[in-house]
Amino acid sequence: MSQHYLYESDEDSPTRLPSLEVFWMSAEEIAGFDWIDGDGELMGPGWYWWTCLPGCLPDSDPFGPYDSEDAALLDAREGLEDLEDDGT
Repeated sequence: MSQHYLYESDEDSPTRLPSLEVFWMSAEEIAGFDWIDGDGELMGPGWYWWTCLPGCLPDSDPFGPYDSEDAALLDAREGLEDLEDDGT
C-alpha cells in the first residue's frame, strides 16, 4: 500500500500525516473480503483507494477498481479544488 496526502498542499507540512492509501487487490484477495459494489456484484481486481491515517483502520469503504495507481489517486483527489474554493 502506498500512502498519499489527500490534499497535495499538506505534503510540505511538518504537522500533517498522509490521509489516504492506494493499493492493488487481486480477485482472490477481494473474494476473501467479500467486497460488494453498489450493484451487489463482487468487486473486481485492480487499484483501490480509501481514506486512512498511518497505522489505523480505514475510515472509508474502498473505491475502485481503477486501471492504475495514478488513476485511483486522481479519483481520490477529484473535486477537492471545489471544496477548497468554498472554504469547506
